[in-house]
Amino acid sequence: WEDLLKLSKSLIQKIDIQVVDFDEKDGVVKTFHLNNLGEKIEFEFDDESSGTQRVISFIPAILLMLKYGRIILVDEFERSLHPEIAQYILGLFNDPEININNAQFIFATHDTTLLNPENKLRRDQINLVEKNSKGETELYAVSDIKGIREGNFEKWYLEGRLGGMPTIAKETFRHELIDYIKS
Repeated sequence: WEDLLKLSKSLIQKIDIQVVDFDEKDGVVKTFHLNNLGEKIEFEFDDESSGTQRVISFIPAILLMLKYGRIILVDEFERSLHPEIAQYILGLFNDPEININNAQFIFATHDTTLLNPENKLRRDQINLVEKNSKGETELYAVSDIKGIREGNFEKWYLEGRLGGMPTIAKETFRHELIDYIKS
């Protein structure tokens, strides 16, 4: 545990979230920042931004998953994270020098930038969810879509080529909103 905590602290300092240290005692986490004089100032964990809280919470879990080849499941992984941080964390799982134990990162997201080519996701690593005509939720792999090869999945998703897009009755929505505002 001490090795994990020490490495977590070191790695968190490599991500520009301004936290220079953190401690956990009896389930209470304190963070530390440097003031203008270079002195450590203590903060309550709850006073940190939700993004900083997520980074501090994620790093130890990610280290354990990568070290022992485990599976991590995260809903809305990107929530409150800067896109660069989210993309970097995702990339760790596709780095063959880091993920030597075949850890798996399964997550739900609404951030299409995680689908961009820089993240080197393969089509067999991407699954989409959408409602069918009966209102049932269906899960399908991008690799099962005919005519889709490796490429810019973000662009293709936003163009609707991969499915999984929400249906928005834009004009009806707009008109009802206008009627409400004018009434």
